[in-house]
Amino acid sequence: MNKSYNQPQVRSSQFASRMDDNRNYNHMAGKFDNRRSFFNGQCFSCHNFGHKATQCVAYKTIMTREAQKQRSMTGITKRTYNNFSALENEIECSICNNFGHEDSECRSRFRQTKEQTSSTRTWRIKEPRPERCGIAFYVEGQENQWYIDSGCSKHMTGDKEKLESYTALEKGKKVSFGNDTPASIKGKGIAQLKEKVKAGNVLYVDGLKHNLLSVSQMCDQGTEVIFRSNGCGVHDLDTGETVIKGRRTPNNLYIFEEGQKQCYLSKDDEHWLWHRRLGHLSFSQIRKACKYQAVRGLPDIKIPDNTICKSCQFGKQTRTNFPEKEGSASRPLEIVHTDVCGPFRTRTPRGEEYLILFIDDFSRMVWLGLMKYKDEAFEKFKSFKALVENESDHKIKCLRSDRGGEFTSNEFFDFCEEHGIRREFSTIRTPQQNGVVERMNRTVQQMARAMLDESGTPTTFWGEAAYVAVVILNKTNVRVNSTQTPRELWYGETPSVKHFKIFGSKCYIKNTDEQLGKLEPRADEGILLGYSSHSKAYKCYNKILGRTVDSIDVVVDEKGYIPRQVNHENIEEDEDYSPNQIDDEEEPQEAPE
Repeated sequence: MNKSYNQPQVRSSQFASRMDDNRNYNHMAGKFDNRRSFFNGQCFSCHNFGHKATQCVAYKTIMTREAQKQRSMTGITKRTYNNFSALENEIECSICNNFGHEDSECRSRFRQTKEQTSSTRTWRIKEPRPERCGIAFYVEGQENQWYIDSGCSKHMTGDKEKLESYTALEKGKKVSFGNDTPASIKGKGIAQLKEKVKAGNVLYVDGLKHNLLSVSQMCDQGTEVIFRSNGCGVHDLDTGETVIKGRRTPNNLYIFEEGQKQCYLSKDDEHWLWHRRLGHLSFSQIRKACKYQAVRGLPDIKIPDNTICKSCQFGKQTRTNFPEKEGSASRPLEIVHTDVCGPFRTRTPRGEEYLILFIDDFSRMVWLGLMKYKDEAFEKFKSFKALVENESDHKIKCLRSDRGGEFTSNEFFDFCEEHGIRREFSTIRTPQQNGVVERMNRTVQQMARAMLDESGTPTTFWGEAAYVAVVILNKTNVRVNSTQTPRELWYGETPSVKHFKIFGSKCYIKNTDEQLGKLEPRADEGILLGYSSHSKAYKCYNKILGRTVDSIDVVVDEKGYIPRQVNHENIEEDEDYSPNQIDDEEEPQEAPE
């Protein structure tokens, strides 16, 4: 009996399907001999080696049928040039419209033309040459736009009105663009890009329709240009500050617009920064201190073209003054000038309403004291006399003041007579005769008002502002007919201003509480009020504690916002601090930036 009768009956379609599954398609691999060296893996369709599924004839036949069946059921037709349309769920190439590879892997892109033209903009790359603009383009843009060009050798403009200090150049000088089109250079000058920022040596090119800023020329002037995906910035290498900032256009050009409202610090702003740090000291005094190197830590400050300061005008505006009379003292303490100022409408946190100044005529060193009442002037003078005579090993010879009741009391006369001090008084209603201290009195008040006005610090801190003004004047105000500051003449050493910060700046004070929790803030926010008179530290108002403290662990934010509202009722002072101290301050260590 034939054994086939004992086997189950199998339909021809099932048998054909099985035969298709077991069929060996390696005989077709010869068509892909050129690809065998690239792929030696296994085909997931026929399970044979030496080709991929996309190269497999079985896979092509089966998957094409299924794809056509699905499209007939859904009614969706999609045009494609890929024979393996079953891969349409894979990534699609936008160049050849096939599936299974990205644009960067498509071989069809190499057959396309690489040159792409545009009706609005055209640029060509050429090797940079001397006096050539390596990138030339045509733009119908705004007249106040400057294109930041890395291929341009010089700053250029076609608008002569943009140039200041214009100088005509001799004929024959030309500049060539990327398309080898020459243009004549008529002259050069200075272009005002924005407030306090100018571009020098800008060439005026006849017929140029746009303005170009040369990257190489900006780099030669001590700056660096950083390009980013959304814009670019020009930074000063010395200070690290941003001078100008450009934006990137949709056409991949970097431009800078004149008149942009930008708050970036330029090199000129360094002069104003130190003007504010030094309590709005006049630029002539700052320049004199730089010229004679009278202080350490002060950069070379130049007098800007426009020296008008709004806060200085509010705090220092005066009438025409009398000519200054030079001092006649030949040694320290030969003549001492003194005067009392007040009462001030606002009291200090300790209740003082008056201030008293003592000035040595020889060195013009200034000492400051705060008083609640005018009759405390005698006690202040005795403390001042003991301090300065001990420091200088000289005796006070003469005391010059006005005829105020605080200086004409019997005890004051008896004390001066006992110690051999000659008294000199100015004529009634003639303060010019004691002009040294009168002018210093005015200068201290002006600087204090300017610092309080700019920072927004409450006027109750006028005593601290006046003390900072005295410290600044002693260290930076170069003596008349001398190259030294009062502090150097008095102590014999060159002072340093490296630790100076802007009065009223926001600061962060280290919290040294021993009971501080692990998750509690490690610093308290405060307001910088100057420098301690009895320790090497900064004097700050702690907003959390509501009182004034001295600390060396202070980080000062000179650009931070200073609030104008402070709870005056809770303002207290350190128990160890006394603003009446006339001892000169010590330099605190430089706080970490």
